[in-house]
Amino acid sequence: MRDDNESAIRLYRNAGYAPLGRIKGYYEDGAHAMRMEKTVAPPNRPKRRVPYYEQTLEFTCGPAALLMAMAAIRPDSDVSRREELTLWRESTLIFMTSGHGGCDPCGLALAAHKRGFGARVYVNIPDDLFLDSVRSPQKREVMRLVQRDFRDALAERGVEIHTRLIKLKELTDLVERGAVPLVLVSGYRFFRQKTPHWVVMTGCDASYIYIHDPYVRRRLGMTAADSMDIAVPRRDFERMTRYGKAKLQAALVLSAPADRKRKR
Repeated sequence: MRDDNESAIRLYRNAGYAPLGRIKGYYEDGAHAMRMEKTVAPPNRPKRRVPYYEQTLEFTCGPAALLMAMAAIRPDSDVSRREELTLWRESTLIFMTSGHGGCDPCGLALAAHKRGFGARVYVNIPDDLFLDSVRSPQKREVMRLVQRDFRDALAERGVEIHTRLIKLKELTDLVERGAVPLVLVSGYRFFRQKTPHWVVMTGCDASYIYIHDPYVRRRLGMTAADSMDIAVPRRDFERMTRYGKAKLQAALVLSAPADRKRKR
């Protein structure tokens, strides 16, 4: 509305809207426009316990998601851009379909385990991941070597890698018990790009799965509030957790180490 329309601004404030920003010269007479926003969600939305962190680069959704999950379990975790980039260096596949490499579920699990977290990996494809859309033989070979190195390192640490589908009921049960899953989804469902994308599962109820999406589409005028606790119908969530022609499903379930749980 016009930023000099005090009655309209008062009306929206009373309805729970908050100022988001101004657009200069929006109206024909040169008047400025005020933008306001309000988070709209089902009344039974779970209480937020997972802090939000926005990825700072196009290819760091995995590290950003991991930062959120670690901070949810251990509030004193380092949540910073420096740590985001460090996690990416530790878990990247070096290459992907184009641009910089994305993050492998085993690479993210290894980074989390090194920092003292409990980690379990679920992936429904026993072979190397993400290779079906990479044309360069050299890139494919590098990605194979990196993935196998991640798996060998996890095996040495005794971290479980489950080569099977993880059912939605399993994920929701884990959330209820205090675990925080990172789930791989198809970016096409979010921003119309056929790329793998990591999100954090923050809660669930009978109708919805709630997620933090580390990517904020600021070019469309969105803010971090639009990417927090997104309510996804259960059926839609199951569809978006299948990536590519191979229908890849991958999840990393983060938890407190067993010894920390006993101390509590």
